[in-house]
Amino acid sequence: MRSRKLYFKSRLIIYTLFWLLVSTTTALAQEHIIFIQQQKGKVIQAKLGDQLSIKYRGYLGQTETFKQTLTEINDSSFTLGYSFLGPEITTYKEIKYADVISFRRIGLGRVILKTTLSLGTAFGVIWFLDRTYKNNDYSLGGRIGVSVGVGVGMNLLINALLPEKPKYNVKDGWQIYPIKK
Repeated sequence: MRSRKLYFKSRLIIYTLFWLLVSTTTALAQEHIIFIQQQKGKVIQAKLGDQLSIKYRGYLGQTETFKQTLTEINDSSFTLGYSFLGPEITTYKEIKYADVISFRRIGLGRVILKTTLSLGTAFGVIWFLDRTYKNNDYSLGGRIGVSVGVGVGMNLLINALLPEKPKYNVKDGWQIYPIKK
């Protein structure tokens, strides 16, 4: 009789641990959006927390471009941005997969690199302008012109090296699928 109770308890513990493991794995599974171009064999994954730059058709047929963090993935749409700021400040959009015209995934490395380049450029421009202005060769208007020219030029250079506009067009054969890993 005692061994039968032990057998039942051990089975109960094993089943409980098994279901706990399965439910934890399911709860911790991360959602992804997979962009696939089968002709060229390219696959781009975007997971929650990645930045996406999306060009899409709005509900009135207008074309919009939106860049924000991927925060939610559903079976027919995904959400970019956060909605916890209240109705006055909405920085999110829910976009249907069928409305996407073009896209670009902006990874964390690209964001860090662009920020680092921008900060380094800012310090470099400040140092350059400080050295240039110590000579007093420029008038006030000349100094303002040089400052604006160097600042805008560096900003354009960084944006040319690391663009954020959508790159991949859906009309070129890209397909979008939500998955759970």
